[in-house]
Amino acid sequence: MSADLCEAEQIQSPGCIQPPFALYCMHPATLETLAATTNVGEVLPDGKLPDAALDRLKRYAVEGEGETGIEFMLGEEAVAFAHLKDNVLLVEVEKLCPEDRIYCHGGFELQVAISALSDILTLEEAAGLAADAIRKLTGMERVLIYRFDRYANGDVVAESKTPDWAESFDGFSFPSADIPTQARSLYLTSPARFTACRDYEPIEIRPALNPLTGKPFDIGRCRSRSLSPIHRRYQENLGIDGAFSLSIVTQGRLWGLVVGHHRRPHRVPIPARQQAVALTGALAVSISAMEVVEERIGHERDHIIHGQLLEQIATAGDFLPLLVGGQTKLTDLFFGSIGAAVGSWTENDDDGQLTIQTVGFVPEERAIFDLIRCCREHMINGLFATDCIAKLAPEFISHAQIASGVLAITIGQPTNQIILWFLPEVIGTRVWGGATPEQVKKAKSDGDYLPRRSFERWAEEKRGYSRPWLGRELELGRALQRTLNNVILVQKGAIHTLEGRVAEKTRAIETYARSVESSNQNLEQFAWIASHDLREPLRMISSYLSLIERRYHGLFDTEAREFFGFAREGAKRLDAMILDLLEFSRIGREDKDLAPVPLADVIAEVMDNLAVATAESGAEIRIDAEMPVVFGGYGELVRLFQNLLGNAIKYRHPDRSPVVRVSCRPRLDEWEIAVADNGIGIEESHFDRIFRVFQRLHTREKYDGTGIGLSISKKIVEHHGGRLWVESEFGNGTTFLFTIPIRQMGPG
Repeated sequence: MSADLCEAEQIQSPGCIQPPFALYCMHPATLETLAATTNVGEVLPDGKLPDAALDRLKRYAVEGEGETGIEFMLGEEAVAFAHLKDNVLLVEVEKLCPEDRIYCHGGFELQVAISALSDILTLEEAAGLAADAIRKLTGMERVLIYRFDRYANGDVVAESKTPDWAESFDGFSFPSADIPTQARSLYLTSPARFTACRDYEPIEIRPALNPLTGKPFDIGRCRSRSLSPIHRRYQENLGIDGAFSLSIVTQGRLWGLVVGHHRRPHRVPIPARQQAVALTGALAVSISAMEVVEERIGHERDHIIHGQLLEQIATAGDFLPLLVGGQTKLTDLFFGSIGAAVGSWTENDDDGQLTIQTVGFVPEERAIFDLIRCCREHMINGLFATDCIAKLAPEFISHAQIASGVLAITIGQPTNQIILWFLPEVIGTRVWGGATPEQVKKAKSDGDYLPRRSFERWAEEKRGYSRPWLGRELELGRALQRTLNNVILVQKGAIHTLEGRVAEKTRAIETYARSVESSNQNLEQFAWIASHDLREPLRMISSYLSLIERRYHGLFDTEAREFFGFAREGAKRLDAMILDLLEFSRIGREDKDLAPVPLADVIAEVMDNLAVATAESGAEIRIDAEMPVVFGGYGELVRLFQNLLGNAIKYRHPDRSPVVRVSCRPRLDEWEIAVADNGIGIEESHFDRIFRVFQRLHTREKYDGTGIGLSISKKIVEHHGGRLWVESEFGNGTTFLFTIPIRQMGPG
């Protein structure tokens, strides 16, 4: 058999499922059973779904909730999961086992883990904490967390295992060929899979083909879908029996996996599965927040350096020498770049007559000539980037120490200049589990497509590679290319009029606006998916808790009841984080026109909302000035003042009664509004951090909240055309100040 058979395997349509599930394939309009597994009579009485379940399925099909799917209880004996695919309603049913009904200790682990995740700032800490917590929740002997690199290889970033399992995969990498392309697609659409036993007898679907289409049923999203025989062989070679996989999805992409291993059969209780899914979702939110913060910091740095570089060359007749010899140099543009070169030639010159200017550590001039020729041959729209130039031209390996990675752009009309940046070699050893990607590729080319049998360490020294070029760095290279081309056009007199310059600027602004629009849409889409896919298992957790409490009322001791409280509180907090993230992404996206809003009315409503907190704390809120009428969104302004006044009450000083003052004064063309308190204050080193998403200065046990309130406040102010900042002395109170433009209200 050839290697292509692995990629061609129709794993989404195996025609069978895993026990102990049963599956119904139904017509969504009539609820007629088109096919079913042969064991439906063993799972449900007479093999029939209860009338209440049919009513719920009918509502689901009519309302068109589509690919999202629903999960609900079938009385107190079974649970069902349903979703639509190819005009077929697929209904999976699983009987409840005794451990499903008595499982309660996991809620405490979930609550503790989710609370801790919101305070963690590094990926390694977050992944390690999640791996430990998920192993405790599921009872698995080993839990691994993978991150996929840009070549789809899986790097193990965290491992938690029982002490008696000597084998460790911590720090290992696994070739991308371990997961075929179609399996990666299913990880996005079917993010949770639990297999109690590897060597099960598959349960067939009868009939195997859809009588309406004559095609196999696509059950790729079904949790009970039977595993590929090749995957089961892979598990056998790994020495594992019970297993699970949970997808880590960030911003619509498959970031990685949480994988569970057990050396014997092991069924994870249904509530524990839901909690593991919820914790994986919380980990994904935490990772996404880290990436957003890191990306934002990188973009801010890029913007500053780019601006300095352009300001430096704005009025220069010949700007090329300033790129390598000015105060801000090409090497300042990209982190880690130790050298850069600018090559120039006339239209009739060949490469040997290039004029080269350099800065920093660069290869010798002849090598740069050859490198320019190589880059020009592989450019796409005037840009080329690689983290291993020796792959294209092996002779450049001799320069790897200073020039393993290369980014090149061409400029000029026609293109008669080229700019190159060099990244140095990053020498590292990568430990592969059993085989390197090249070894797997060779084995498949020899006809051996079966999973490898050994997973011993295979260390590979990585030479000739730099760090990878980041996506935003490639965008920055293109932005510089466009800007320099415009500068050249201006110098040549191609843009003669003010109207022409305005048109160019307008197009640039429109391009930037489209980019921002796309980013906002991606964030909103991510938040929307999170709000649906994470809140559904949270509702399941609450349902199971309620079911257990009703069924076994009076049998729990004080500690068990306390655990139930922890579980409910953890679910409540995660739900609050999801809702806050969704709100953060939607600020300014509702397309509602701004209207005159009396701030006095806004503050009055907020004070009513905070009446209980004000009374309990003994806080005094003083309005020290007449509040103006501003143009804005009433709901957003209520949320802004609710956050600022609420924080002033929450972070009160233990030794004095809280006093909050709200003041306002006009400044040129804007109102400056201040909310000052006499609370615990903020250290100056934390002024920037407090406005980042999910950043907290205190533990949740001391001060409740999700850590996103000030991020939302900042975004609201910016949506209104103002700015928000903080002034504080640690221990002596805090003042938050923001501005809102003064706009002409018009008649009436």
